[in-house]
Amino acid sequence: MSIPDRARLLGRRVAGLVHSDCHPRPLKLTAAISAIAAAAALSVAAAVPAVAGTSAGTKTSTGTRTGLGIKAGTGTKAGTGAPLWLLAAQHGKYFGTALTLPNLSDPPLLNVADAQFDMVTPGNEMKWDTTEPANGTFNFGPGDQIVAYAHAHHMRVRGHNLVWQSQLPSWVSSLPLDQVKAAMEQHVTTEVSHYRGQVYSWDVVNEPLNGDGSFVGDVFYQAMGPSYIADALRTAHAADPRAKLYLNDYNIEGINAKSDAMYNLVKSLKEQGVPISGVGLESHFILGTVPSTMLANMRRFAALGVDVAVTELDDRIQLPATSADLAQQASDYATVVGDCLAVRRCVGVSQWGVGDADSWIPGFFTGYGAATMFDENYQPKPAFYATQQALRHQG
Repeated sequence: MSIPDRARLLGRRVAGLVHSDCHPRPLKLTAAISAIAAAAALSVAAAVPAVAGTSAGTKTSTGTRTGLGIKAGTGTKAGTGAPLWLLAAQHGKYFGTALTLPNLSDPPLLNVADAQFDMVTPGNEMKWDTTEPANGTFNFGPGDQIVAYAHAHHMRVRGHNLVWQSQLPSWVSSLPLDQVKAAMEQHVTTEVSHYRGQVYSWDVVNEPLNGDGSFVGDVFYQAMGPSYIADALRTAHAADPRAKLYLNDYNIEGINAKSDAMYNLVKSLKEQGVPISGVGLESHFILGTVPSTMLANMRRFAALGVDVAVTELDDRIQLPATSADLAQQASDYATVVGDCLAVRRCVGVSQWGVGDADSWIPGFFTGYGAATMFDENYQPKPAFYATQQALRHQG
């Protein structure tokens, strides 16, 4: 198929997303749409051999994606094909990553992030210990830098997170219990108000459940019982009514005691009229352990009238990784992406980190690593190509 023909085909596919009420048009797709009409001009340029590291599209000074929407000068290998964000957008979904402040000074990492992803989750910069280290003293500088980078590169932002028992300053846990609710509401209101209109969604409460489905007995639970979750959601909604509001947790990807508890919690919140938009499935997997019930689990949450998202995907391998391990990882990634594509209300997939070089896994799980789609040199692994294939052929 000629480049003009591919451009026209892409244009038809893109047009089908423009008026979608379920999934707002991604920022990168908005930028790409404006260039579709000019794509036929690339038929002349296509006759010129591509330089390694470039593609059949160009990048304007503002970062707008042009041509076929594949960026030039990204540092990724020539021939890796269409970027993940664009393939996902054809299904009305996003493909994201997590970035931390040090990542913004790592050009090889950023080349891949900017080329492949259209959603950014700040890894640490919006958590309580960063944003309010002392009572009433707020610091949004680090988060602002992540947001500015994302917006400059046509990416949306998942705010992460507002209420969590970890990375919580000691002053919060030391408060008299009758002061915790006011402190939580002030924190949520101040942070969400600061980012109002700049953040697509918030992980309002992060990891509220134990493995057996009981509530984590943190200071918020001690002060308010389980009602703190509804209060946090209502407070966030009041500060930014347009932001999507999530509960986010790990080991709730398949059907089990913990996901049953999350399902019942979300069902109860919906019945109470609490503004909850979605459930985040963190998806930190060990190689070969993607649950066979993940698709059914996504579907039952969607049936409650909420979105689901894969929010922190990685798939850790006991090192050294073998070729068989990498093949299994590719299968795991394809399964997760395929499950999301099969559920209309699964809005997207985010990998936790860009590549193996910046992954959190080696620092937390001794002897494990190689958990992402890109290796230590930010070159694509089999999982990347399997993800591309899943996005091309499913949905």
